[in-house]
Amino acid sequence: MWVDTKAILRHLSISRATLDRLRQEGVLVEKRHYIKKNPTAMRGVFLWNRQRCDLALDRI
Repeated sequence: MWVDTKAILRHLSISRATLDRLRQEGVLVEKRHYIKKNPTAMRGVFLWNRQRCDLALDRI
């Protein structure tokens, strides 16, 4: 299930800074854990795959 950023932050109970750090460290990978809602936008709005994020963070 793909959800917006606010929903994934609530689901994972983490801050935006932590989510950004996980992306920068390569724990959460584009096109696997998240996608841009509009791929042509320079600064996109992301959609997050809840199940894949849970797996990446050992929550399942």
